[in-house]
Amino acid sequence: MDDRGLAGRRASAIVNLQAGSGRAKWKRKFGEWVAGLGNGVEILTTKQPGDATRLTQEALRRGRKLILAVGGDGTVNEVVNGFFEGEALLSEDAELAILPCGTGQDFARSIGMGAGDWRLAATLADLPARSVDAGRVRLVGPGGQPVLRYFLNIADFGISALIAQRVNRAAKPFGGRFAFYFGTLRTLFRWRNRRVRLQVDDEPEQERVVKLVAVANGRYFGGGMCVAPSARLDDGKFELVIFGDLGPWESVVRQPRLYQCRPIRHAEVEYRPCRRISAASDQDLLVDTDGEQPGFLPATFEVVPGAIQILAPMV
Repeated sequence: MDDRGLAGRRASAIVNLQAGSGRAKWKRKFGEWVAGLGNGVEILTTKQPGDATRLTQEALRRGRKLILAVGGDGTVNEVVNGFFEGEALLSEDAELAILPCGTGQDFARSIGMGAGDWRLAATLADLPARSVDAGRVRLVGPGGQPVLRYFLNIADFGISALIAQRVNRAAKPFGGRFAFYFGTLRTLFRWRNRRVRLQVDDEPEQERVVKLVAVANGRYFGGGMCVAPSARLDDGKFELVIFGDLGPWESVVRQPRLYQCRPIRHAEVEYRPCRRISAASDQDLLVDTDGEQPGFLPATFEVVPGAIQILAPMV
């Protein structure tokens, strides 16, 4: 890669060396990649949660124009949050690129990038910049404080958020897909569906018993499950997916369809477009955004059309 590549774009790489449980193989590959970058790309490594957001904000304030997120879905999510200060973009002309090497790699799948494919590094600067939507969610933090977060892929609550939290905390010796599949089975038979109140766009509030609700900008979550087959990153709306009062065995027999990116045909499963959804529950329900768990219901999710410019093969 020469100075006409990333180095010529005033790029900063935000690197999570613990992505994918800190696998040594990708650390060695990363060292080879950095050696070929040249002096024009700023390399910034994270040490703790929240660093990627802070480092992104600092880089954008210094006038950097391309932020490269090197890590998994959680790293990408933190970097995306660094593009914003409150409801405003820090830089109107800054671009995002990703080099996926984490556990789930679900956002990478939605933009046509393979996980851990280091050959992508040599061609990232040649990818077209595409405008994609973001999701914005207001929710309640662990200490009861109001929290504002952004997401590019999927926000969800219910059993899926609990599974993601458990996978994040567990060792992953066999990779992300196995970790999520095992985590799903481990959680499924202990989970009890929850009663929630939902308001979609300007429709009247409804009360439902749900297993999970996914507010989808991208298509994949949970290490390759295609939960929202019709979702698009650039259409100005979410695909809302509601898994209602399904039992554990009903979920198990239908799970293969998620990996085939096929809609589930069942009276308790609903797919529909929306731009805004509010959710509340009398029970504690964890909210997940791109594999991170920033807080709990009540929450309001809204789409931000064309929020981010991303270098990607497809959207």
